[in-house]
Amino acid sequence: TIRYKPTDEKFAVECKYRSYLYNDKLCWTTREKLKDYRSFAQKNIIPTFIVIGLGGNPRNPEQMFCIPLEKAKYPELYPSVFRKFERDPRKSFFWNRYCSETSLLRRIVQ
Repeated sequence: TIRYKPTDEKFAVECKYRSYLYNDKLCWTTREKLKDYRSFAQKNIIPTFIVIGLGGNPRNPEQMFCIPLEKAKYPELYPSVFRKFERDPRKSFFWNRYCSETSLLRRIVQ
């Protein structure tokens, strides 16, 4: 859980790294863990995001996706789902409470 001090807002981020797609899907968690993530988000009533690095290496992924938990409905995601949330892995994050639910956590555009 992260707290944005200026407004005292909370949100959660779960970070993952995968070196490749398996059967053209991004296998990011198990069914049991997904249930745990959902339970946490509902219990704490906070926006929860899954940030996944793909390819390259964990410290320098080729691609990165910041997926709202409510959009990551399954343990394996097809590109048609996760590609919508692609972010440049070299740019920093910032919190913006005024963005839509799918964009609460965005990349700084430079």
